[in-house]
Amino acid sequence: TASATKQDQYKYTIQFERVPESVKNATYKAYALARHFGYAYVSENIINPNSKQGQVDIEVNFGKDLQSVNVSMVAPVISAAFENIPLNPYVAAAIASHPEYTAASRVGYYLLQGQQYPTCVIDKTKAVTFDNNTYSLNLDQSWHVMALSMPKEHYDSNSASSISGSFEDQVFYIAVRQVGSDKREIKMELGKQSTVEILAQRDGQNAGTVKFNGKKANFDAKTSDTFQDEDGNTVIQVMALPSDGTVRIVGVRHGIELLYDGLRVQLQVSNSYRGQMNGLCGNYDGETVNDFTSPKNCILRNPYEFAASYAIPDQSLTSHAKELRQRAEHADCYKQTVMLGDVISENEAGRQWKRPSKSNNPHNRNSAYSAPALRVKVVHANGQTCFSKRPQLACPSQSQEANTTSKNLEFHCVSDATAAQRWEDQIKKGASPDFSRKPTNYQASVKVPSRCNA
Repeated sequence: TASATKQDQYKYTIQFERVPESVKNATYKAYALARHFGYAYVSENIINPNSKQGQVDIEVNFGKDLQSVNVSMVAPVISAAFENIPLNPYVAAAIASHPEYTAASRVGYYLLQGQQYPTCVIDKTKAVTFDNNTYSLNLDQSWHVMALSMPKEHYDSNSASSISGSFEDQVFYIAVRQVGSDKREIKMELGKQSTVEILAQRDGQNAGTVKFNGKKANFDAKTSDTFQDEDGNTVIQVMALPSDGTVRIVGVRHGIELLYDGLRVQLQVSNSYRGQMNGLCGNYDGETVNDFTSPKNCILRNPYEFAASYAIPDQSLTSHAKELRQRAEHADCYKQTVMLGDVISENEAGRQWKRPSKSNNPHNRNSAYSAPALRVKVVHANGQTCFSKRPQLACPSQSQEANTTSKNLEFHCVSDATAAQRWEDQIKKGASPDFSRKPTNYQASVKVPSRCNA
């Protein structure tokens, strides 16, 4: 992951000779300033500093999660150590270097809480989605859709209903399967004409063999290989990490990056794909609760059934994966829906809003304006309590009605005195019951205000 590859240990050796006195004085003043501000964390040794002449050794070690830092210095005349210096998260993100990301990118990563570089990882028994949801996984030899990106206009329950359908309208898709006991194979479709295969490799310096449209990539820890489409645009760049031969593929046009070490697959996508993903890596919408969304737009409970729902029904489909896939198709389907609720405004709640008075306006000095609220009108007729089907303008109890007009209203009358009294009490407290769907059994002309005076 991005955090695991941060560089948290540094060693510097500075050799010098014939240094002017002015430079020595400036260096000591800089150290004295650091000692002054870090007095609570510093320890010094001026008796036997144990250093070579003409040489200064400096070590920097960051603590767990970059929350603190230790800095030690050994010079010819003094050795000093600053221990457990607490670090501001933004400072830590800026100074703890990374082999790939700039300081600005690292600070942005912290600001966006890790969502600047959403990462999905699949290994032998576990998977971690873009939204950082970890679940159990068993791929076997069947191809599974690891990640599927679709333009927003195509990302709905209909277009995602069949994984085995055409991928021409999709930005990219990545499939993964298990080979042998613990190895992985990858198949990528980038656009309409670019196919990438990553095959496990038992021998050699690299963790895998990469083919682009059938052509083998030539790369190692020192050299990379690049492939273009028919128009000459760079599609991918293939290289190997110098530490362990991990294959790194950068999708230049599609804004993705994939790391493959034979056992694990790590996919990193651009933030522009937010809300446009599908597959074992989840839907990348910032919510873990709906990561198990199947191709039919159902939220499943069982992680194995969820994974099987993305098994591709081709000749690689095993009987076990087929059984789980059928179970997923018949599992309880929990659709993700947006439920709209009633919103009560300040006026509907009966809370008074007063317009600021102006001292140069005689009218405003004598009376304050109070906005009328929308409330259900209550009248009593024929021994019944009647409620207007639509809320009407009403003044708060501490205000007086002004500029009243007559209005013909439809009412719903209630003969049950207990129920009527309960509704009337709720309305007096500021509630606004909905009578719009109730039958009209009374009509009357009532006066409603257009303004309220305090």
